[in-house]
Amino acid sequence: MDSVVEEVAIVFADVTGSVRLFDLLGDEKAWKLIQKCLKGMTAEVDKHRGRVIKTIGDEIMCTFFAADDAVKAAVAMQEQVRDDSIGGEDNEPALSLRIGIHFGEVIPKDNDVFGDAVNLASRMATAAKGGQIITTQFTAEALSQPLKSKVRLVDRMPVKGKRDPINVYEVVWEDGATNVASNTVKSTDVEGQLSLRYRDKVIVMDQTSAPLMLGRGRQAHLRVDDANASRLHLRVEFSRGKFVLFDESVNGTYVLTPTGEVTLRRNESHVLSGTGRISLGRKVDGNENAVHYECESA
Repeated sequence: MDSVVEEVAIVFADVTGSVRLFDLLGDEKAWKLIQKCLKGMTAEVDKHRGRVIKTIGDEIMCTFFAADDAVKAAVAMQEQVRDDSIGGEDNEPALSLRIGIHFGEVIPKDNDVFGDAVNLASRMATAAKGGQIITTQFTAEALSQPLKSKVRLVDRMPVKGKRDPINVYEVVWEDGATNVASNTVKSTDVEGQLSLRYRDKVIVMDQTSAPLMLGRGRQAHLRVDDANASRLHLRVEFSRGKFVLFDESVNGTYVLTPTGEVTLRRNESHVLSGTGRISLGRKVDGNENAVHYECESA
C-alpha cells in the first residue's frame, strides 16, 4: 500500500542565545525562561490552526495546512519573544528566534511527519539568524498576495541532495527593515572546502554540508575540551560562496588569520580564508585546544 502524502508548511522555531542564557543564569532559571518562551510559541501555533509535532530542547517543530497560517504564526512568535525581551527583567539576556519554513509534501506517521520537506525546513531554520524568518521559493509561491509582498529574495543556497541551489527568501516582519534589491543576491553554486582539525579529529566541510557546531558540550559536532568554551560555542557554515564562523558564546572566539592578525568575535561573524587557528574563549597564543583550519573557498 502506498504511503499517504500530505502537503503542509513545516516550521522549525529555535530559541537563540539559550547557551549563553544557561551560562549566565544557571540551569534552573534559564530552563524556566526557555519553557515560558516555548509555551508562548505553542500558543501561537494553536491560535493559527497549526499543530506542534515535537519539542526538541529549545526548538519546536510544527505544521500548518496553509502557508499563510505558517507565516502568520511565525511572525506572531517573533513579535511575542521581542516584546517579552523588552519587558523582561534587567538581568535577563534578550532572547530571539530563528525560524525556518518550507511548504511541501510529507508522509504523516505516528503523530510525526517525514520526508525531504522536513529536512529542508530544518535547513532554513539553521540558515536564519536570531530574529529572522527564512523560507523557500516553494513557500513564497504558496502565499496569498498580501503576504507575498512581505517576502524578499536574499540568497541562493546549495542543499544536499539537490542538483541546483534553491532560492531562499526572508519574511520581513518588522517595520523599518532594510530593502534588499534582488540583484544583490549572489549565487553559491561554487566549490569550496574547509578542514577543521582538533587534536586527532578532522572534519571536512564543503558547500553542501550542514552547519557545524563547535563547543565543549555533547551536542557539538566538534567537541573542544576547554573550560572557557561554551557548550555550543560557535557554528561554521557555507554561505554565499564562503565559509563563515558565527560566534554564539559568552567568552567570544579568537581567530588567527593567515596574515598573523588575531581578531576577537563576540556574537559576530567572521569569514574564514587560507589557514589559521580558532580559539574558543581564550587567546590563541599558548592554547593547546585551538582548532586549526584550512579553507579553500572560491
